[in-house]
Amino acid sequence: MFEFPSMRRVFRDDKRQAEFEENGFVVIPYYNEEEMAELRQLYTDLHPDDEQGFFPSTFSQDKNYRQTADQEIRRLGERSIRDYLTDYQVMCGSFIVKSPGPESIMQVHQDMTLVDESEFTGINIWCPLVDLTEENGVLYVLKGSHRLIPTYRGSTIPGVYDDVQEEIIDFMEPLYLKAGEAVIFDQSIIHYSPPNVSDDIRIVTNTYFTHQEARFRTAYFDKDNHQGVVEIFEQDNRFMTDFEQFGQNIYNRPKIGKSLGLFPYEFPKLSLADLETKYGPHQPRVKGKSGPPPIFRDPEIQQQFDRQGFVTLPFLSAEQVAELDRYFDETHPVLPESGFVSDSYSGDFELKKKASDKIVEVFSSSYQRFFQNYTPFGGSFLYKIPSADSDLVLHQDWTIVDESKHIALNVWVPLCDIHAENGPLMVLPGSHYPSFPVMRAPTLPFFFTGNEEVVMKELVPLHVKAGEAVVLNQSLIHYSPPNRSGRIRKAITAGVKTKDAPMIFAYQDMEGDRTSIELFAADDDFLIRFDNFFENVFQRPKMKQSLGMRAYAVPQLERSHLERLVRDMLLGAGFSLQNEPVVLATEISDAPSFWEVYTIPNILREIRFRLFGSS
Repeated sequence: MFEFPSMRRVFRDDKRQAEFEENGFVVIPYYNEEEMAELRQLYTDLHPDDEQGFFPSTFSQDKNYRQTADQEIRRLGERSIRDYLTDYQVMCGSFIVKSPGPESIMQVHQDMTLVDESEFTGINIWCPLVDLTEENGVLYVLKGSHRLIPTYRGSTIPGVYDDVQEEIIDFMEPLYLKAGEAVIFDQSIIHYSPPNVSDDIRIVTNTYFTHQEARFRTAYFDKDNHQGVVEIFEQDNRFMTDFEQFGQNIYNRPKIGKSLGLFPYEFPKLSLADLETKYGPHQPRVKGKSGPPPIFRDPEIQQQFDRQGFVTLPFLSAEQVAELDRYFDETHPVLPESGFVSDSYSGDFELKKKASDKIVEVFSSSYQRFFQNYTPFGGSFLYKIPSADSDLVLHQDWTIVDESKHIALNVWVPLCDIHAENGPLMVLPGSHYPSFPVMRAPTLPFFFTGNEEVVMKELVPLHVKAGEAVVLNQSLIHYSPPNRSGRIRKAITAGVKTKDAPMIFAYQDMEGDRTSIELFAADDDFLIRFDNFFENVFQRPKMKQSLGMRAYAVPQLERSHLERLVRDMLLGAGFSLQNEPVVLATEISDAPSFWEVYTIPNILREIRFRLFGSS
């Protein structure tokens, strides 16, 4: 059996090449509108009437259909291919179509071996001509699976994933590509797509390419006569369009090509334990549910947000910043001497409600400019008094919507320029749902508890200007160090969610066995309705209604697993490792550890002292 080689360069751009090597795929803009219109017409002119279910044009018995689709898809992709790639030869273009119906599902698989993977890589450019949704068969990929285990692959060869067909889907991520966006992926990556249950066909073009020196190789397993070996065939460059067995007799020994002989193969299998070692604890996906719909108007911003978990936007004008700055000064005549403070901590509901309404009023034009299908749910002033205790601990914001269906955003806007000295917002790119889905609440620990320094050293500071917004997924890990600038640092946090998404709140009895949580329905303004914030958030809520109990325990990761996870999050988001430790404000020599200091009772006592001067 062969070993993985170092991956040969295929991308002109260093960053895309690194991302491809790490994840096994890269998403790029590919077709323009004119090219897509020509391809849609080509499909209409060529496709056979008996197409149904999942149907690639390479399966067709009509050789003219196969060859014409190949020629035109190659031609219309040439512009982008020339811009993005190097050392390539394009081998085949084809349509891949999902007609509506349950039979259009494409089960978990890896594409067949087409080159000698001890030296080369076979690669697909997979581009939908319609926006992908959960309903029309979005593509799911298992990040990094192109380098899990070396494999030979073909219709007669058992898959490495056969023992975990159902579970492995829960570790995958969907790629909600827009029409004309392409995912370029290593053919050995494990992927899947659910059936098309929409009313329309889902048309995709697929362009297969490899390195200039590579030649076609295919693999066949004769289970009746040759155990422990596969037969390798060398094929000519017209194999993909000339091979008549794709649509029928695909399990027979190839009738074309030259046999290179029998090669040993161990037929490896992945287990659930293997997947959990690589990707973390198994968390079953909610079946039959759609992912959150796009919330940004601009597809490029949406794509960046989906990848990173945050984006920065030009949000407020200088006049709007000045207006909110004046409002803050008028409503905060007396400030504490030190610390980090949020208006949501206050017991004065009228003050919080007026501030929230003012923020939403000023933000509304920017909301309309950047968002679609959204509902705002209030806002609050945040401020850091210059002091050593003005840091905000490493955390994720609470789970307040069903994140398998909806999304909640934190729109964070400073009223002054942010720099290293005044407590910048720092984030871990890629740490948002669904990279590592967890429930979050005041009574729940974080999945990184006990290993905070693993996360802290990889945080990225965001030095934004006054009026610029950092829009974060509420599940993104973030932190801010103390304000040491000598001047107050004012900022605003405001909430935006998927339109009409029901609000929820999770509670866990901290005296119980920590294996279940209770979910509650909540009003949109519940975040400003706590009478005594620092006590109420740790008590069983007095909200509209309980939605019942569910079994749940926050996964606690071994340090080595967390290190791999953080690395994958960063690289998957397009960032390099930082490896610069962030010094916590509480760290002094011979002091107790961070989490010995920041127990829940100690947090309560410290916050009360910072705000009220007593414990």
